[in-house]
Amino acid sequence: PGLAWLVDGAFIGVSQLASVAEFAPAIEKLTESLDFQTMLIRIGDGAPLIRDQIINHCLAKNWIVEQVNESKTSSGLVRNNHAISALRIASNSGQRIWQQRELRPKHGDVKYIQTQSRKISNGHITISKQLALFVAKGELTMQEAILEQSSYSSEE
Repeated sequence: PGLAWLVDGAFIGVSQLASVAEFAPAIEKLTESLDFQTMLIRIGDGAPLIRDQIINHCLAKNWIVEQVNESKTSSGLVRNNHAISALRIASNSGQRIWQQRELRPKHGDVKYIQTQSRKISNGHITISKQLALFVAKGELTMQEAILEQSSYSSEE
């Protein structure tokens, strides 16, 4: 996911994070280093599973969250330039989110996570569908799932 931060409407910086798990720590680090009155997190409406994981993390921290229509935030950009898209999303107002979202991973989300586990483990391990579901719901990190799968494999 991309992350952009503005303070009092002024652009301060952007970053592209490797995973959803990096999002909350990155925001917490920013809150410690910046001086501001109110913090508002704006999240694009694409990639429902990732979006809802981020929304749930933010609401759990009592941060103010808006969901922004992200159509056209990537136009004219190199594919997967999430940081610049994040800046465009941060610059648009959205709809305030008040409640946690139920995470409902689809079959494609689970398959994607399994494929990623294979890549991350250099082709050694593909996590089970059950572990991939836990990763999709944010109940396990990818690394934890790979470790757990490898312990299952070594017991056999």
